[in-house]
Amino acid sequence: RVTGVAGAEASPFDNYVKKKKLEPLETYVPAVLLTQDQFRDLEKSLEFEKPRFDESRSLLRSGPASSLRINIRAVAQYASSNGQGKTASDAVDECLRALEDLDSLLLKASRKDSSASVEVMRSKIAVALGALDKYYQIIQNLYPS
Repeated sequence: RVTGVAGAEASPFDNYVKKKKLEPLETYVPAVLLTQDQFRDLEKSLEFEKPRFDESRSLLRSGPASSLRINIRAVAQYASSNGQGKTASDAVDECLRALEDLDSLLLKASRKDSSASVEVMRSKIAVALGALDKYYQIIQNLYPS
């Protein structure tokens, strides 16, 4: 049983919940960076006269973007242990919120819902890319020069 100062921070469930050890940081970084490229490709696919929203949504759910949630949260854990937890957490929230909104818009558009405009989709992609740019800065700070 943990007591004292350390015990104040420990959860009563810590003895029962096994936490998966993080892989090395290098495991997560390439996928996060590749997701930026995937978002840019998605943005380009919206430029067509008649975008295929169902295909765009499928693209968002495959490749590096499919594991984005796991990868950015892992990087955020590394950032937290390096004193950048708040910045990383904010970037995670911002990126995931934009991703959820974009997914919802693509679903609506694939169902011919007129409330889902391509311009709003582009703005959500821009928000996600901006958050990933913040992430890139965090990643750079995690690697000693």
